Amino acid sequence: MPVRRRAAKARTRRVSDEPLRAAGLLRDAERHVRTALAVGADEAEAFVLAGRGASLRIEKGSLTNGSVGEERGVALTVEKKGRRGFAYFTEDADAKTAARRALASARILGPSPGLAEKVALKPVSGLFDAKLARWSTEAAIEAAVAMMDAARGRAPDAVIAGGGLGWGTEAYALATSCGFKGAVEGTSLGGSLHLVLREADATATGFDYVSSRALKGVDFAGCGREAADLAMRSRRPKRVEGGPQTVVFRPTALDGLFEFLFARAVLGETAHAGQSVFSGRLGARVMPEAWSLVDDPRRRGGAMSAPFDDEGVPTRKVAIVKKGLLATFLDDRDTAARHGAKPSGVAVRAERMSSDRSFRAPPRAVGRNVTLEGPASDEAALLAGIRRGVLVHDAMGAHTANAASGDFAVSSSTLFEIRDGEVAGPLKGAMVSGNFPDALAKLEAAGRDVRPLGGAFSPLAMYLPSLRVGGLRVTG
Repeated sequence: MPVRRRAAKARTRRVSDEPLRAAGLLRDAERHVRTALAVGADEAEAFVLAGRGASLRIEKGSLTNGSVGEERGVALTVEKKGRRGFAYFTEDADAKTAARRALASARILGPSPGLAEKVALKPVSGLFDAKLARWSTEAAIEAAVAMMDAARGRAPDAVIAGGGLGWGTEAYALATSCGFKGAVEGTSLGGSLHLVLREADATATGFDYVSSRALKGVDFAGCGREAADLAMRSRRPKRVEGGPQTVVFRPTALDGLFEFLFARAVLGETAHAGQSVFSGRLGARVMPEAWSLVDDPRRRGGAMSAPFDDEGVPTRKVAIVKKGLLATFLDDRDTAARHGAKPSGVAVRAERMSSDRSFRAPPRAVGRNVTLEGPASDEAALLAGIRRGVLVHDAMGAHTANAASGDFAVSSSTLFEIRDGEVAGPLKGAMVSGNFPDALAKLEAAGRDVRPLGGAFSPLAMYLPSLRVGGLRVTG
């Protein structure tokens, strides 16, 4: 089962009941900027990140352990004679030493693309929930038990194989000697449940998840019921008929494909270097005219929403694909400066192969809230006219796909046959393959079941519905 974000990660160090106070982090950032200037930087930037999280783990039908923790750190970027340097530290006493390290690295790192200047920032709503920030471990245990009890009520013979809950608060502040000042504080909650139902001839699985920035509206029992219902519907599968077919991907099967074959392909660092299937194709038709793909870092309550990105560029809604035409690539300050583009306001500080924001890494462009816009169909219309096809609930192996060509082959263990416009029954595990850009270009319909999704190896967030595409190869 693909584990869905955003579950807050428990970190190292002690846990405190004191609020994170983003305004206090901003004062710290300004102080560290002054320190960097005092040791010889021409210009300086300080990014202060503080996070606090807790988690509960479910294994074999029981709550096995929980963890809590917090982390705080500072990233310093300096400019000296037009070149930039970078360093980070965790103890304020090390600020001056880190500033000197950053200055030393400026001799070997590339030219500076410049630092953020003073700008008016517009707030983004739905980022912080005071109730979630105060959520207790006892309340979380009750929520986890509600998930498991609801699942057992629907599928008493199923084994709850795994899952858990994670929640937390993250705050960060950015200040530069060029006048930029900004601070953000947000909460996050994630949970999942995975069931296994073993029978004589086959094993059925079911899963579901919740993801939100607020407690209101989160249905923990509903998550358990959905996981159990999917397991029950997956019993007694038959062998899939191979060959080209129409495929309906549920949102839970799209995260990897979009992360590795779309979001990565539209990054400036990849596309400008000729390493993307979309390189040199700005203005080309890549989807039917009815649909657009946007990155909206200002989405209310979005998992990666913020008034400014991690290098101080004010956020805005960016149309990556506009009415079917490839409109832009996603650039941070560095790739924009090198290729004559405009920063997209989607930079995030994250280490390579990680989905967590980190003070240990410089900012880079990442899709923040990638969203499909266009006509939405109800379930009957989504399936209508499909004489022979498959409905795919999960897809594994997207990370092995060829990002330069867009070719992919993913395996699914939870899929169903579609016959004459209706879901006919469960199928045994199968492989679905094809070319993802071609699949997007042939997009036939999209559902109304938009769900939040997260990247496995990047901080990417997505809000996608079920998608129907034709001409993919299914192999049993």
